[in-house]
Amino acid sequence: MNPARHLSSVSDQLALFADEEYKPVEIDTVYQYLLVLSPPDEHLDKIKRLKYDLNHLAYLGSYNLFSIPHITLARMQSVHRQLGSFGRPLQKNLAGHGPLQVALNGFNYLERGKDLRTLYLHIEEPAPISAIHDQLHASLGIPVQPYVPHLSIAKEISNASFQELWAQLPPQGYRDVFVCDHVVVLERTIRNQKVSHYKPVKKLKLG
Repeated sequence: MNPARHLSSVSDQLALFADEEYKPVEIDTVYQYLLVLSPPDEHLDKIKRLKYDLNHLAYLGSYNLFSIPHITLARMQSVHRQLGSFGRPLQKNLAGHGPLQVALNGFNYLERGKDLRTLYLHIEEPAPISAIHDQLHASLGIPVQPYVPHLSIAKEISNASFQELWAQLPPQGYRDVFVCDHVVVLERTIRNQKVSHYKPVKKLKLG
């Protein structure tokens, strides 16, 4: 056998195999999950009315205006549906956290780069919420990121809109107190570049 011809043949076969091995895999569906604390309905309505009032002072954008108020605890995503991740072991890990009394007191903001700001309602005594955040991340294997518990009013608005809004915020601020006794698991999908709306798929009891 001609060695050169043999090596050429093997090289061609390896090249074909490599093309097949590293061909990109197209993922049809991505599942995204959001774990939140959700205020009771009557308190949701009050925060929604606040948003509408503030929107008359400076345009918040349709996303901010119509998004349902909540306190984000964790995010995760997978190419497989993950409802099993929110079963008994996770519920057991949350058993040590009792119902939370959440006190909202005034406005604050986060800087998102040089040109964007997020306006939110400040939470008094956020340590119990941070503890649940850390527990969820540890139980689900999600890397822990810096976290400030808050309830967003207007996410990532331009600095110009923020300054206009900040200058006109109600001088009395905003105060409210409510109790959350469960964590809500929301799910949405990204399929063929189309993103669905988040829908509640599970509740995890606190305590």
